[in-house]
Amino acid sequence: MIQKSWSHKLFLRINRHVGNWPFVDKLVFFIGYWGIIVFISGIGIWALTEGVDILVFAKITAISIFFGLALSWATGYVMPHRRPAIDFPATKQLIQPMSNWKSFPSDHTLVSFVFITTFLFFWGGVLSYILLPICGLLIGGARVWAGVHYPRDILGGIIFAVCVSFLSIFLFL
Repeated sequence: MIQKSWSHKLFLRINRHVGNWPFVDKLVFFIGYWGIIVFISGIGIWALTEGVDILVFAKITAISIFFGLALSWATGYVMPHRRPAIDFPATKQLIQPMSNWKSFPSDHTLVSFVFITTFLFFWGGVLSYILLPICGLLIGGARVWAGVHYPRDILGGIIFAVCVSFLSIFLFL
C-alpha cells in the first residue's frame, strides 16, 4: 500500500470523475494532448503581432526549454516518481503517455510555462498576465484529469519553468 500524499489524494479525488461527463473528457483529452501545440502556436503568433523581437524570444525560449527538459529528465532519473497508473492501477486514463519512466515534473507544463514566462518578460500586457497562466494551468490540469500526472507534477513543472526561464533570460540576454 502506497503512503498517500496531498497530491495523491487530490489526484484520486479528481480521477474518480473521469468518465462521468463525456464532453468534459473529450475537452480534457484535446487540451491535455493537443493543447500545448495550439498554445505555443498562439503565443508565437501573438509575439509576432505585438512587436516582440522574435529571434531573441525564440533563442531564450529554446535555451530555456533545452535546460528545463534536461533538468526535468535528470530529476526524473535521480528522484523517480511513478505515473499515477503505476501507483494506482485502477486509474482512469484519457491519454496514454509515451513512457511511464517519469512523472515529476510535468514536461507539458514545463514547456507551457517556459513560453509564458519568456513571453511575459518581453511583453507583459495586463491581458497576457491573466490569460496565459490560465491557459498553462488548463494544460497542466488537463494532464491531471487525464490520469497521467499528479498535481505535484504540475506544480514542479511551473517552478522548473520559471526558474530556468529567468536564469536563461539573465544569462543569455
